[in-house]
Formats: sequence, structure tokens, C-alpha cells
Amino acid sequence: MTSYAMLAVLLLSPVRMQTYVNARFGYSVDVPANLTAGPESENADGRVYSGRGLTVTIYGSYGVLGAKEEYKMSCERWAKTGKIAHKEFHPTYFLISGASGKRLFSQKTLTGKDVFATVSVEYPASQSKSFAPTLTYILKSLKL
Repeated sequence: MTSYAMLAVLLLSPVRMQTYVNARFGYSVDVPANLTAGPESENADGRVYSGRGLTVTIYGSYGVLGAKEEYKMSCERWAKTGKIAHKEFHPTYFLISGASGKRLFSQKTLTGKDVFATVSVEYPASQSKSFAPTLTYILKSLKL
């Protein structure tokens, strides 16, 4: 996404953002500044932000299984808790989204040579329109 497109998405979002940077895996992602940050995980792979019905889970991992296997495992994990509505695989990333009860979820994983970076966002289905610009911005801001 071009910097102009990112700026347009940010301007459409009424939410101020902050950047989370993970030193261990070398990725970053923007999250709403008004969310509460959980502690960094014990193994320093990421953290969870939550508030206003929104949960943003961010983590990195070593890519020992390969991108296709990670994609398959992520699809299986989401299918256990909900119904996948959309999934797509590309050589450098994959996307999965769907619903679990009254909540929607979206996951984006960037696949580097040796590491993966993942952000997943869960939110109430009843607020899908109001969260749409923020969700789009979060997913597109993930960098590895």
C-alpha cells in the first residue's frame, strides 16, 4: 500500500494510532492508542491489546514449518472456533477472516524467509461498520 493510501485510511479512521515494535522478530504494527496494552509475552514474541470490544493479538514466530503449513494450521485453528468467510494465500502473506458467535475476526500473517509476523483482530459483529476503517488500517500497517 502506498503511503498516500495509508494516510487516506488513517484520516478516515477517527482513532489515534500507536506503533508496536517487536525487537525479537523485527516486525511492527499500528494499534489504536486508546486500547489497553497487555504485558509483553514471556518469550517476547508479542502482546495483546484490548478495549471497546476490540481485541488485537500480535505475535511473531520462527518459520520452521513454512508459509503453506502455517496457513493451513491457522485456518484449522480458526475453523475450530468459528466459520471462515474469506481466506487467501500469497507467497509473502496470508489473510483469514470470518465469524465466531457474535464476533468477527481477521488475521493477517506476513511470511518472511525465517520468521512470521501475525496480527489478529476480533470485534463485535454489531460494530463491524464502525470498526472497518480501523481494522483495515491495522492489517495494512503490519510490517516485517
